[in-house]
Amino acid sequence: MTRPSIVLAACLLIAAWPRSARAQDRDGRSAIEFRRFDLAVGGGWSGGVSYGAQPAAETPASGPQPFHLFTTSSRLDAAAEIAAAFGVRLTRRIEAEAFASFARPALQTAIRGGAEGGGDPTVGETLRRLAISAGLRVPIRLRPGAGVEPFVAAGAGYLRELHEGGTLVEGGGTAHAGAGLRIVPAKGRAGLRVDLRLVLRRGGAALDRGTHVHPAAAAYLLVRF
Repeated sequence: MTRPSIVLAACLLIAAWPRSARAQDRDGRSAIEFRRFDLAVGGGWSGGVSYGAQPAAETPASGPQPFHLFTTSSRLDAAAEIAAAFGVRLTRRIEAEAFASFARPALQTAIRGGAEGGGDPTVGETLRRLAISAGLRVPIRLRPGAGVEPFVAAGAGYLRELHEGGTLVEGGGTAHAGAGLRIVPAKGRAGLRVDLRLVLRRGGAALDRGTHVHPAAAAYLLVRF
């Protein structure tokens, strides 16, 4: 099964969770209704990633030493992103979440130390990046009616980056961990959500096979139903 199929299956399982399930507290009373969804839509910022320097060399037909041509240094710039999250309460302390984001970061490549001189040019393109993930949230319960609910979250998913001109699509994987706040009045259904995440990515438009880490932050309008 491909990574997109796994993420889609997880989202469908979340959406199909039973409507009438209830939890029981230690005294045997009905404590909390499982059917409690939230939808968050907003925007944020995704940090940049450096891919380091990569040498380019030519091996001559005679002689053991390769001939150095130039060195490239590449970086995926930070970018604004559009994000959405859909969550459902599974138990009193655990929630499941599906998350998606879209961004248009710039990929910059600088060419240095060319054997033939001619300056050190920098070339670039704008990518279209879609990331889809599924994971778990753990709310940190404060006093009843506080209206502010911290949480921690983690998950993993699929990364798809389309090069400029639509000529090449590259896939990869992501994982994230972070924390945030949901701010909703005790009797209300709408509010705000903010979160900070540390994102690990591998593949995509990366010019190496390594795992890279970058920060991300977002703010959302939140509706509970």
